[in-house]
Amino acid sequence: MDVRIVLWYKDKHLPLWRVVRCKPHERIALKTLQWLVDACGGLKFSAVERYLVGPEIWSFRALVNDAIRAHPTERTILLRVLGVEHCPLFGLELELIQRELGLAPAPMNTPVIDNRFDLALRHVKVLIWTEDGQPPRAHRVSFNDDNTLQLGLHTPLDADLTWTRVNLWLAEDAEWSVVSIEDSFWLSADYDTVLIRVPGTLHPLGLGREMHALDCKHDRPENFGDVPFKTTENMAQAIEVAIAPQYDIATTSRKT
Repeated sequence: MDVRIVLWYKDKHLPLWRVVRCKPHERIALKTLQWLVDACGGLKFSAVERYLVGPEIWSFRALVNDAIRAHPTERTILLRVLGVEHCPLFGLELELIQRELGLAPAPMNTPVIDNRFDLALRHVKVLIWTEDGQPPRAHRVSFNDDNTLQLGLHTPLDADLTWTRVNLWLAEDAEWSVVSIEDSFWLSADYDTVLIRVPGTLHPLGLGREMHALDCKHDRPENFGDVPFKTTENMAQAIEVAIAPQYDIATTSRKT
């Protein structure tokens, strides 16, 4: 079978896409993928992280002695070189994987529950995933007077916060961060939507679509690749045009 490997090798650059032929459940030794070794700068001290779809976490892999296993129902593997944080098109790739797994697209235009304070100057939409394989619930909440956000302060949002700590998606780091619903935290003005996942929630529907929407708030990738891994802007546009209509990624619930 053919497995597509996506590698983010540099911050704010489009990934490398490669197809590897292997048998179902075969372990692919990372050190045998020469293009991957080259992108990481050699084997010595080199490592990558694999994004595990379902639990939604990054998992460490050392090039010199680790392997990745190809699963028949998951034909795309997401990797990033250790230290890379901003991963353009990550949300698109995640949405693609959910469709490969047979998960239905999340509904558009999720109803938004208004939790805003009348006199607050800043508001944000909160999308929260609380159940396995289900779309998010949407709330609109207000910031505190000191421009910080406290999730547990808002009703009826607090009814969906069944844990005292939840996972918050940081778009600029392509990483989940654990936050307390009782603590106030600062949030960049780039965020008009906050993505929250209750710990242990698997396969959150629509997550990739919303991640991509957040990513689009940032500048487009710098240079679209460097020698020897050139990726042209036309290729990037072609990928977005080809994938978005097929997987309903272009339209997001952010504007509702």
